[in-house]
Amino acid sequence: MRHVQLIARSLVFAGFMIQSSVSHAAGVTVTLIPEESAVHYEAKAGVLKFDGDGTGVKGSFKISGPKAIEGYATFPLSTLKGQFEKRDNTMKEEVFVVKQYPEAKFVATDLPWKDPSQVLKQETDKAPFSGKITIRGVENPVSGHVFTQVVGDKVKYTFNFDVDLSKHGVEKLPSFAGVHVKPIVTVTVTTHAKVVVK
Repeated sequence: MRHVQLIARSLVFAGFMIQSSVSHAAGVTVTLIPEESAVHYEAKAGVLKFDGDGTGVKGSFKISGPKAIEGYATFPLSTLKGQFEKRDNTMKEEVFVVKQYPEAKFVATDLPWKDPSQVLKQETDKAPFSGKITIRGVENPVSGHVFTQVVGDKVKYTFNFDVDLSKHGVEKLPSFAGVHVKPIVTVTVTTHAKVVVK
């Protein structure tokens, strides 16, 4: 009987400690700064590589835990620019169809921080994340790695992930130098943000 009581007390204590750690995890509001954001992409056509950049990522998130996330971010696809204007126009008009779908949208579903406020105290080095990304009106899961760094009174977030355009309604990608572009594009999103503890 005494043994059972000891086990019961241990379980209660363990539950208290878990609850205590959760209650001490500080939720945050993360507000992205569009003018301090950048998107870089890299695509391949055979052995050839080409890349481009964009800006204007905006959005906000309320984060209370790894899966307790509200909010989303958007990116204006019209800002993408590469090395050749003709190629850029082809990508915007035929691949992303920016007139009909001007933005890409990201929703986070799983972030690596049990205590979201820790990004204000220490760096995050290549931690996994997952979410959903919408391109051309089609939503698909996305996953990759996130890095954070404290920069003055802001936090710099960097997300690395791949996007398979064939899963977003792109049936045929354009060809350059006679070689078709592969549908998987590597993306890096970097943005500074204001992080406020709730």
